[in-house]
Amino acid sequence: MMKTSYLYAFIALFAIALVFGCISNTSNQTNKTTGELTVTPTQVVGGGPVTIQYMLTNNYENNMKNTTVSLLGVPSSYSPPDPITAGIVMPDQQYPIIFQITAPNVGVKQTVTPKIQVCYDYDTNYYFDTVLKTTAIATETAPTESGYSTGPISVTQMGLDSVFTDTGTGSVSHTGSMQITNTGNGKIIRFNQLAINSSGSTYVECPKLSYSECGKEICTVEYKVASTDTGCSILSNSLAISNGLTATIKFDTNEASRTITSATPNRLNGIVSVNYCYEIPVDTITVCPAGKAC
Repeated sequence: MMKTSYLYAFIALFAIALVFGCISNTSNQTNKTTGELTVTPTQVVGGGPVTIQYMLTNNYENNMKNTTVSLLGVPSSYSPPDPITAGIVMPDQQYPIIFQITAPNVGVKQTVTPKIQVCYDYDTNYYFDTVLKTTAIATETAPTESGYSTGPISVTQMGLDSVFTDTGTGSVSHTGSMQITNTGNGKIIRFNQLAINSSGSTYVECPKLSYSECGKEICTVEYKVASTDTGCSILSNSLAISNGLTATIKFDTNEASRTITSATPNRLNGIVSVNYCYEIPVDTITVCPAGKAC
């Protein structure tokens, strides 16, 4: 049971949230999307209501999109509520969620332990530099940067930190990989899209991403792989991708790059879009028989 003063304060907070639609969040959390959860009461006589309140909080840099919140693990006899559609939850926004269930009349004590499930689509922006050099300047180095927006996944490239542009004739092909890792407190349900582009690059052309048999060998400024592409059925398999995946990166350097006279960084960037879900256990709710000890 909550103290009376705390209950009044929490009710006031919810009233403000419902009026203004969101509440500014000053939390500096960056690796999870969580919020305060309360259950009132945790022990109830059959036929009585139980209110579950959850403050959905976006502590990430980008919008949580197509957000839905469900109450799981509630038997049909408790009149489980429908999922709540929160839609877009912006960075630093808090969105109040209220579920109510009705305890059934019971002859003996019962317990139920629900879970709140939050699912949303999220775009992680990433970028990385690759250093172009020729054999004449093989020992030269240049400063590089890489990064990705905070969210439930991390994105890092491997094998393309330094590439040689004067081997062979014409354009030169280069291959590396991208590691996409689940760093949140839930599961990657599916990959909506993988995208890479070389806009603004003088020497890099035809960036491509592929996973398994995904991908078409085409040359565009921005290249996208979607879970609906041929050969991409693995991207819709939650058991296969819940912890992340490794994608192949391919790009070409043009003939002009063969004439560079110093190690030259070139930047590639893109988006990894996922559907993500996490669950939060709710306190055990005890249902007591009317007129009997519980």
